[in-house]
Amino acid sequence: MKKHRLHIRISQEVALRIESKAEQLNISKSEYVRSLIENKRVAIKYLPDDNADKLKQEIAVIGRNIWQLNKKKNRLGIEDNLNLIDSISSLSKSIEKINTYYDSKNK
Repeated sequence: MKKHRLHIRISQEVALRIESKAEQLNISKSEYVRSLIENKRVAIKYLPDDNADKLKQEIAVIGRNIWQLNKKKNRLGIEDNLNLIDSISSLSKSIEKINTYYDSKNK
């Protein structure tokens, strides 16, 4: 439990840098300063760019559509000339690459 407060004077430039960095890391200014003082690494849960979530959603929709086509193809007994299973596998790999990319940025 935190019971003590520390009041210090810093320049506006330093205050803006602290605020900016804390915002980038999605943590409070206090948490950021404590992590610096205690020489701790700050754990970032997830900091995607603006398009990452949209991209993941679009890929997921495409994957569901391909999966539905594959189910209908099987139900109708149509030969798999479109290699739908390979397409689903490719989309899964793409999603995994996106996740790996953002996980590596968060280390």
